[in-house]
Amino acid sequence: MENRTVRVRIIMYLMKCRYSSGEHILPREITALGIAEALGIRKNHAGNEMKKLEHTGYVEVKSAYIVEENRVMNSYILTQAGRSFGSRLREKLGDEQCSVRADVRGSSSALTARDTVQSLSEENRQSVRAQPDSTADHGPRA
Repeated sequence: MENRTVRVRIIMYLMKCRYSSGEHILPREITALGIAEALGIRKNHAGNEMKKLEHTGYVEVKSAYIVEENRVMNSYILTQAGRSFGSRLREKLGDEQCSVRADVRGSSSALTARDTVQSLSEENRQSVRAQPDSTADHGPRA
């Protein structure tokens, strides 16, 4: 298993997230804090890498209401260029093993890049279904 750069790991992580820039309430998982926890890096490291990815045009920064934090925070969404780059990465990495952290307190396991994205996408769909619609109570703050 070859070590991947943090930027590559972030792009692969964000590939699982299917949020659009038009949404006003987004999950914590696509903030610098959520990305840092998922990848096992410091929040400021995630934030610095997100700035670089924004500069290259791979991510879009969006202020959105984060339900889990009960406040507005910056969220990061892959642009079309970022998704295209992520797809090329996924094809290139395909069956190479990579280490994935199940959750902040959980253990890491080795999965292929393709299996990782598929697994994370399924978890994302389940968590979105499980979350109650709180837009009526907690709309975005101005």
